[in-house]
Amino acid sequence: MNCDLPKPLIDSKKYIDKMHEMLTDEYALILKLHPNVKGFDRLHPKYPEFVFDYSDHKKINDLLIITDILITDYSSIPMEFANFRRKMIFYAYDLNEYTQTNGIWEDYEKNMPGPTAKTTNEVITEILKPHIDLHKIDSFKAKWTTYCQGDASKKMVEYLSQNLISH
Repeated sequence: MNCDLPKPLIDSKKYIDKMHEMLTDEYALILKLHPNVKGFDRLHPKYPEFVFDYSDHKKINDLLIITDILITDYSSIPMEFANFRRKMIFYAYDLNEYTQTNGIWEDYEKNMPGPTAKTTNEVITEILKPHIDLHKIDSFKAKWTTYCQGDASKKMVEYLSQNLISH
């Protein structure tokens, strides 16, 4: 399980404590925090067998490959993770405020390729559910990765050679 969790979850020991209590037998929590999120260091040593902080790891794809369940908020990472067709949970504890402050141009809860959770207990409940909606993931993937065919570098080289180098 890989998490891209917002600051309020990381800053409060009770969230990590609750996740440890409910999930430690079968899960490990791999964190890849946004560079602006600070202060996790004080929690990490408490659960060395459960919480692994890979926030300084530069290659996100290395982490996505080993991720069974992605927990994220408003990140773009689901667009890449949808290729794996694995479970995603959207931790949107502040959805109403975020929508008013930052704006969201679509119905967030309806359009995300997984359930939306607004509390840590809801995140845990969703983790423990075996169901995954592959149709929703595939629809999301089709919508957001239409032009991602795995040959972007080739197309860029062709474009440059045809339009810039030959002139």
